[in-house]
Amino acid sequence: MIDNKGHGIPDAANTALSHVVTERFISFEQDLLLDRKWWDNVPPLLDDPKVVVASGVRVPDRPSGLRITHEYILERQISKMSDQTQYSSVGKTSDNTIYRTGFVRQIGGFPKLRFREGIDVFVARRVFEMGLIWRVSFGTKSFHLRQGLTQELMHHYWYGGCRRELHRLMGSDVYANFPKAVLISLKSPLVGLHGAFVKSCPQILYIYPLMRLFALIGEIRPYLYGGKP
Repeated sequence: MIDNKGHGIPDAANTALSHVVTERFISFEQDLLLDRKWWDNVPPLLDDPKVVVASGVRVPDRPSGLRITHEYILERQISKMSDQTQYSSVGKTSDNTIYRTGFVRQIGGFPKLRFREGIDVFVARRVFEMGLIWRVSFGTKSFHLRQGLTQELMHHYWYGGCRRELHRLMGSDVYANFPKAVLISLKSPLVGLHGAFVKSCPQILYIYPLMRLFALIGEIRPYLYGGKP
């Protein structure tokens, strides 16, 4: 047992990193049911010398409507990745991920954040800036264990509240990103209707808009204490 030398997941990640003696290391989230093919599909991606991080994707295990909604969102995001040379965080997550140890140490380890969300986005951006690759095996789907839709919505609310600091970390205009979040929420009923049709899953019609609404509410909350957008 190794004690966290700080507080929270970012400090725990750096504490673990300080004990790594191998050329590669892996991070797994505790509430993840790993795809059986993960070991066959993901670690070999690092055989390419330009690939410094590799991962699969994750979707909620239940309810089925929520899982299908996430699959639809992922498929929609992938379809927009027309130019692979452009930076994208699609599918990139730190919860079923293998890294080149030297690369992570080169960028100074994991970012010091008050919250977990953003570690993967930060690392993905650094990979891109250095002209390297984070490869995602989109066909390798692990299950993120969920208790139901309510838990998922609260997760989106919490993540929305993290975005302000995340934008600041990435050097982007905090306020300029707010109208985009509003627009996404306003368009979500139409996107949900499209998803319900193409995936033959009526639940997407209300699950997707609710996810976007809770994320927007979470993003609005910090502005109430730190200035208007």
